[in-house]
Amino acid sequence: MSTPTILFYPNKAKTGKRTKLTPVYIRIRNGKQKTERKLDVFISPNDLGFWKEDTQRLNTQKNRVNAELEKIETKFQGLKIITDENIYYKLSPDQIAEKILPGYSTQSSNQVSLISYVEDYYKNVITPSNSFKKGTKINYNKSINHLSNFLTFNGLRHLSLLDFCSSGKYAQKFKNYLTSNITELAKVGMSEPSAASIIKNIKPIINSAIVEGKASKSPFEKIKLKYKSPLKIKLTVTEVKSLKDATFYDMPTLEIYRDKFLFAIFTGLSYGDVEKLKRSDIIISKDGYYLDTVRKKTGFSVRQFLVDPAIEIYKKYENHIDTMITQTVLPTRHINNYNINLKLLAVKCKITKPLTTNIARHSCRQLLGNAGVADVPVQNCIMGWSERNTMSYFYNSVFNDKLIEARDTFNNYLKKHLS
Repeated sequence: MSTPTILFYPNKAKTGKRTKLTPVYIRIRNGKQKTERKLDVFISPNDLGFWKEDTQRLNTQKNRVNAELEKIETKFQGLKIITDENIYYKLSPDQIAEKILPGYSTQSSNQVSLISYVEDYYKNVITPSNSFKKGTKINYNKSINHLSNFLTFNGLRHLSLLDFCSSGKYAQKFKNYLTSNITELAKVGMSEPSAASIIKNIKPIINSAIVEGKASKSPFEKIKLKYKSPLKIKLTVTEVKSLKDATFYDMPTLEIYRDKFLFAIFTGLSYGDVEKLKRSDIIISKDGYYLDTVRKKTGFSVRQFLVDPAIEIYKKYENHIDTMITQTVLPTRHINNYNINLKLLAVKCKITKPLTTNIARHSCRQLLGNAGVADVPVQNCIMGWSERNTMSYFYNSVFNDKLIEARDTFNNYLKKHLS
């Protein structure tokens, strides 16, 4: 007569690409039969090295992983006591799993898991709908990913929709997760306005569940967050000049990052848009260098004539080995390396503001205003902003002559202050 056994182990092959968390699996055997289940238990990259195969536990004090595994181990040991001996030894691994693993029993229809409902809503309602624009769908998907990561990190993958909505405690935990620094995930906490934008996309999905009778109330009713973003940091034209005039004899590799940052300032493109910008996106004509592309984040159109400082950078890398291979306007660089070198750039140029990829875009908008480019449709066309919710979208069309005029106005301003 065979004796049932269990074994816990971290399944490194299933480590999350985004979360970097490694799930713990349980292997249940009885004779020649076996089954494996993924547990709602995850090990961070920092703790993975403390896993001991002989004890099937982490060799650290007071951790949630060991506590959860002890609960399952206790249930397994108690199963022999509460089950008739003739039945116990005949239990299949699947039957044992149903008895000792929390959250794996079949749920009734009103006990659908939170993540299943949310993901199904996105798949069946948001994705096929023409009323949601591409950028809106991207934002919904981003919010759902944050919710999924929160549930995974806290071992709540099987949290039911009903339990999530029955009180505000899980919603409060979700809010705290979004705004907190989490070292083991290398996660930096969001600002309250950013967290509010994530929760804002989860709310209508929960409201749909309430309408369907699968939930009784919204758990976000008492969650208070600031929706107004703080003022964006922008560079002054004097600080832009210090960047432009900097030399890099001692740090030659820094020059490419400076040029990419300046190109973003002179065009208003984001980091992602600069990285993907192809030579074919810029048309050279008698009127100048005409940039015609689409924003990676929103899918909105960007159209403008490049100012002279941007053209100088374009020509500088025209025969660079990287751009010749990739056919991009500028050499591509990973975001992590970009951010590190922006910090070095700030120190070298004695700029006290924290340089980030977003600052370049915000600075462009500020400089356009300082230069006197005041036509809103023109500003939107240059920055890649949508006017679909305004009447001007229906009645205004930005022609090349307006973009040329804006280019010349911006050019004159930059020439005056950067020369």
